[in-house]
Amino acid sequence: MKRTIYLIPSMLALAACGSGPTPAPPAAAQAESKPAPASEPGVVTLDEKMTGREWIVVEQVKQGAAVESVRATGRLTTHEDSTWKVGSITDGRVVRVMARLGDRVTSGQILVKLHSHDVHEARAEHARAKGERSRSQAALALALRMRDRARKLFDLKAGSLEQVERAETELLAAQAAVQSAEVEVRRTEIHLIEGLQVDPDEPQDHKPDDVLHEEDLVPIKSPGAGTVLRRLVSEGSVVAAGQELLVVSDLSRLRLIASLGEQHLPAIRSGAPARIELAALPGRLFSGKVDRIGEEMDPQTRTAEVWITIAAAGQALKPEGYANVEILTGATRPGILIPGEAVQDIEGASSVFVQTGPRTFVVRPISLGERFLDRVEIRQGLSAGDRIVVKGSFLLKSQLLRSTLE
Repeated sequence: MKRTIYLIPSMLALAACGSGPTPAPPAAAQAESKPAPASEPGVVTLDEKMTGREWIVVEQVKQGAAVESVRATGRLTTHEDSTWKVGSITDGRVVRVMARLGDRVTSGQILVKLHSHDVHEARAEHARAKGERSRSQAALALALRMRDRARKLFDLKAGSLEQVERAETELLAAQAAVQSAEVEVRRTEIHLIEGLQVDPDEPQDHKPDDVLHEEDLVPIKSPGAGTVLRRLVSEGSVVAAGQELLVVSDLSRLRLIASLGEQHLPAIRSGAPARIELAALPGRLFSGKVDRIGEEMDPQTRTAEVWITIAAAGQALKPEGYANVEILTGATRPGILIPGEAVQDIEGASSVFVQTGPRTFVVRPISLGERFLDRVEIRQGLSAGDRIVVKGSFLLKSQLLRSTLE
């Protein structure tokens, strides 16, 4: 890992020869646009046919505020807040697996269906609770009538106060029994509907000799939208409650874990922006921010882990891959950076093409400093106000070589 710098976006002012960058010209166009003879070595003069083309983009170099950063490598992994280990909610046997590795699934989509005796036992318990509730409601109705009769007899001087009090007590007990029965019915119903996610009542078309019904199967659903990364069961597997069946993760949100030396940790803060680049995707940058800085140092490497969240990663980034990361420290100093595409190797020296006239460009050697992904620091060779070719410099290099050969 090493410390590097880059400029904030306002460091360059775009001043294109055309309206913007376009693809390189076809071979036929290159053939018709031979450069005019250069008046001195290292000068490329375009003919009038090429001046109207939009193959070359020029930017004006400006002094800017260079923000220091720390460079490191990191390992990509799934984000714990968008990764779900889908487990079995009951003991049972896997009847159907409805998702394969790599499938994109939505939140609430059924992934697995189980056959479990817990369904039949819960339905039987629910039926008993409903029966007890009916008996309690009948007892309550009887107790209410007995209380009213005792009061009427007491008013007619044909009954005693003791009989009225006994009837009131029996009525209160009957009301409490109904409330308890209601709670039990609700408990068994929640277990079936929200826990096992099946209908609490036995379907009417079930026959005593039928063994397996679709309505009896326990659905295991995806807690969120994502990609199936692991499948740990197959049809016919016997599973226990809590056993892991599949792993689903939203790969559009990943985490990068980088290891930084203790000398760099004081400059890193939580929330600091970062840029990530893969070796397999040069030039394509992903943004992220520091979530957490590890509290412990690795005793072997003397480094600490820095966790970086990458948002909107899409499908380009893969878990367990490696990437380069630049973490901005917030410290600034004057500096100049230019796009790396502007730099060409000419006769063994790093050089850029500086515009000296409407159709004239001269090669200028430069001294490179630190590199920030797609941008590179210029230590010597350029000053604020210089106009350099940032797109199409390879075309000018080809024209220069052809002129030299001729």
